[in-house]
Parts: sequence; structure tokens; C-alpha cells
Amino acid sequence: MKKCVEKAEAVITSLQKNRIKGITTNKLRNLLSLTNFLFDMSRQEGDVLSEEMQERVAYTRMRFAYEAGRDQEVKEFIEKAELMTVMKAIGNSKSRLEQFCRYMESLVGFHKFYFESEGR
Repeated sequence: MKKCVEKAEAVITSLQKNRIKGITTNKLRNLLSLTNFLFDMSRQEGDVLSEEMQERVAYTRMRFAYEAGRDQEVKEFIEKAELMTVMKAIGNSKSRLEQFCRYMESLVGFHKFYFESEGR
């Protein structure tokens, strides 16, 4: 968990230092909503994710790609955070899914702290 939090903070501070506009709060909430749905569903799983759950992860990855294709700031955020790679690595591992969810929560938290405190 500590590693996820540190990586998330590094990603967000890098975006801020490079004066990248940053993803809007609305877009960020949409991505977090998709992630939270995965987390809620995973609570019913054992240590290994079912085929249905793996399909939900793949669907979520596709939705992240779609949102990135629609908005350059979303794409920069997803690429900088390496979210597509992290989601692809989940495979059938519940623990990797939970790590992804915590990482996404950390990104949102640090984004709120670093960007929204500036009025963005």
C-alpha cells in the first residue's frame, strides 16, 4: 500500500511541476466510479478473480481507453499514472485488483490536494 501511495503522489506532483493542466474533477470522478464498482464487486470474490470479474476489469480498461481517446488531459493522466498497464497486470489476482483500486484512490486524493487547492 505504501508503495502505491508514494507512486500516486509522485505522478500527481510530476503533472503539477510540468504545468500540465490536469484532468477535470468530473472526469476523475467518472474514472473513480468505474474503479469503485470493481472494488465493490471484488469483495464477493475469493483470492482468484472469476471469469466474470476478469471481464469487468477488461471492460473497465476499455472504458479508461475510451475516456482517454475523448480527452487529451485524461490521456495524459492515464499514461503518466500507467493505469492501462496496471489494469492489464491484474489478471486473475484479487490482491492486484485491490492494489489498483487503492492506487486509483491515492491518485484522486493527491490530485485533489495538489490541483484543487490551486483552484483547478
